[in-house]
Amino acid sequence: MPIYYEQFGLTALWQIGLLLSINRLIRLPINPFVAWFYRRYSLRTGLFIATTLATLTTFSYGVATSFIVLVIARMLWGVAWSFLRMGGFLTIIKVSTNENRGNHIGLYNGLWGMAD
Repeated sequence: MPIYYEQFGLTALWQIGLLLSINRLIRLPINPFVAWFYRRYSLRTGLFIATTLATLTTFSYGVATSFIVLVIARMLWGVAWSFLRMGGFLTIIKVSTNENRGNHIGLYNGLWGMAD
């Protein structure tokens, strides 16, 4: 996106910076709400919301024609990412034992590091 931003429908370099950073800025304040959600609703529900939001936002990157739509999509991706990340940790806690939890958390963090 940064090299061909004009073909993506953007008009200025600052728009790229905002789009690339807004999802991370959303994650900080949204994480407590995601934790609250997971305390009250099932892990499955949270992961369903996460995958739905991730699919919709990814699709929107291909069809969006305005900067504001892209900003909203990136914000929603930040929410999806928080649900996915916390859901993954909670899944590991649920299925692991004291003997293998550290190994699973390390593997999970390594895989996320490659994807992020």
